[in-house]
Amino acid sequence: MSEPPKESSDELVFDVKEIVFPFAKPGKKSSVPLRLYNSSPNRITFKVRIADRDLFCARPYIGLINSKESTNIMLWTLHQEEKTETKHYFSFHYKTVAPNATMDSPLWNKGEEGRRIRLPVTFLTEPEEKTAPSKLSSQGAGTSNDELVINPKRIEFPFTPPGRASYVPLRLHNSSPNRITFKVRCTSSDLFRVQPPIAFIDSNGTMNILLWSANSPLHQKQRTEKKHYFAFYHKTAVPSAKMAPPLWKDGLKSAEGLGTCALLIIRIIRVLQVFVDYR
Repeated sequence: MSEPPKESSDELVFDVKEIVFPFAKPGKKSSVPLRLYNSSPNRITFKVRIADRDLFCARPYIGLINSKESTNIMLWTLHQEEKTETKHYFSFHYKTVAPNATMDSPLWNKGEEGRRIRLPVTFLTEPEEKTAPSKLSSQGAGTSNDELVINPKRIEFPFTPPGRASYVPLRLHNSSPNRITFKVRCTSSDLFRVQPPIAFIDSNGTMNILLWSANSPLHQKQRTEKKHYFAFYHKTAVPSAKMAPPLWKDGLKSAEGLGTCALLIIRIIRVLQVFVDYR
């Protein structure tokens, strides 16, 4: 059973108040995970409506959520080079259904709306080049000349009001002559997320990932109890490999390198409740 991401008067609850897509080069897809939580005592069905189907996609776009449980969906933006100054949003509709309802039954009638929640869309721009990037040298078994270069080395989450998530783009560079796969882990999956957490980087190639910090009042104590960090593992991947996650099925023992990227917590402010001010 999942805990609610945040308090809300709506029965369908999200852990963010806006959809933020990381930067992607023209022609490349950008994706964001989203958790939907059913805070009601009843089973509900949801559907996702998109104003511009040429620009966005949601999978699954329809589903069922039991009482006090959650489900994860993926949102994509397909053609960022075609986006305009128009304000985009995802529209989430939901309603109560019978306990025995299944995906094989007609959950929505044509034109039926149910209750609606809209989440606005924001596109992150290309990260600015910073000063000399920090190299994360390989450690442990399998030490080699492969290096994963990360820019920047320290993460600074900008301040956001309580209940609104904060985002930071990060650039990874593979300076080795081989294709590599990386995996990112964090100290708390309740506080932080990474998109994508596992992927490939070609030789001398770069990838932009997005780090996400939940600024929920439910997790303030957990945030301030210890120092948090992201750990980046990497290893050589054969050119023929199609999917990265299966390469990590044996865990982290085969990783050739490990680098950590510490979170920079500027100060702690106490105003009614404790929360961390990132900036």
